[in-house]
Amino acid sequence: KMPSTVGTYKLGKTLGEGWNSKVKVATDTETGKNYAMKLMLVEDAEGQEDFDLSLFLTLMNNEVERLEKLPGCGNIVQLIEYNWKGEMVKSNGTKKEVLYCVLDLATGGDLFHYIFTVGRGLPENIARYYFHKLIDAIQFLHENNVVHRDLKLENLLLDSKFNLKIADFGLSTTVESSYGG
Repeated sequence: KMPSTVGTYKLGKTLGEGWNSKVKVATDTETGKNYAMKLMLVEDAEGQEDFDLSLFLTLMNNEVERLEKLPGCGNIVQLIEYNWKGEMVKSNGTKKEVLYCVLDLATGGDLFHYIFTVGRGLPENIARYYFHKLIDAIQFLHENNVVHRDLKLENLLLDSKFNLKIADFGLSTTVESSYGG
């Protein structure tokens, strides 16, 4: 069975599901590198009574606009590419319209599951380390006039080396800064 593809990406396992979208492992067939792809099948969304496509597009646009403005911070997930008129070719050859964003892959999962797994055994020095990384990333956001507005453990991801990455900028906004540095 051939996996589904979107552009040059071969889709793998589902990493998570959100409000009318999925996040899947996406392997670039040209480089072999793995990424995370947040995608939504347009026909699935249009068939739901309670779904507002314009709201979903607003959230996706917010995420793209913020991430395009924030390249280079090691503690923020990086945007690789996006497409609001993508095409998924399913394993049976059928084609479906999709919206998608390709992002850094954080193979270490989220901080919520890490802390849940470790439980009370989380050493203070590790907790302090992640707190400092979070504060550094928030400072970077604020210096760039971005407010995340949805910081929670599930949006704090860990890469393969357990580096902290802030993700999910759909509810973020920009503000005029009075930050003096």
